[in-house]
Amino acid sequence: MLGSSHRILELLTGRYVRNARYRTLLRTMPGENPRYVDACNLAIVLNWESLSEGALDSKARDIRKKLSDATSQLPDGRPCVVHIGFEAVEGDRVERLRYDKILATARQFDPGDKQLEYIYCHYFVPESPPDECWAFD
Repeated sequence: MLGSSHRILELLTGRYVRNARYRTLLRTMPGENPRYVDACNLAIVLNWESLSEGALDSKARDIRKKLSDATSQLPDGRPCVVHIGFEAVEGDRVERLRYDKILATARQFDPGDKQLEYIYCHYFVPESPPDECWAFD
């Protein structure tokens, strides 16, 4: 199996966790292709995540800067829309906080003399589950 894959982590820990913060030390025997592993006879797997209020808040980044930059590029005198897309890779707790920040920013944002009518935010949640190459929510 692929040496640095989520499948090997799933086998070592007993479950697949999206956005897990694993640190590993593995003693493996390479396969014919050096990217693949034929055997593993030692595995140390650590999962560390800071759940303090300050850490979660700093990970839940706001859209204010991107929204200001995008608004400055809008043409004058016509209705406009801004699309902001970002990767949401910090986990569901952080993304719930980010969502609240985004709503607050969108509600109080002043576009100045631009006719900003809509702000679309797109969360892209990438992952590479053990049973497929890539997936996006």
